[in-house]
Amino acid sequence: MTKQLGEGYEAAIDTLQQPVKQFNFADLATAYGLANNATSVNGFSAQMAAAELMITSGTNVAIVMDGGWDTHGDRSGSNVRTSR
Repeated sequence: MTKQLGEGYEAAIDTLQQPVKQFNFADLATAYGLANNATSVNGFSAQMAAAELMITSGTNVAIVMDGGWDTHGDRSGSNVRTSR
């Protein structure tokens, strides 16, 4: 096993052995600019909040996508200037 792989395993194990972080929805909502009673995931800020909640609760993988931000194919810049 390589040194880097061994260190990666050690870091992963250390992370998994950390105490569970306490969750406070009001703090999460404030951090992402959401209403304290918001329960729908209907925008990028809400997606980020949901991803943080998943990570805090112990998920191994979370993906947040905001369709349209990758503009590598927009050679003229028109898509960026006219979106949203």
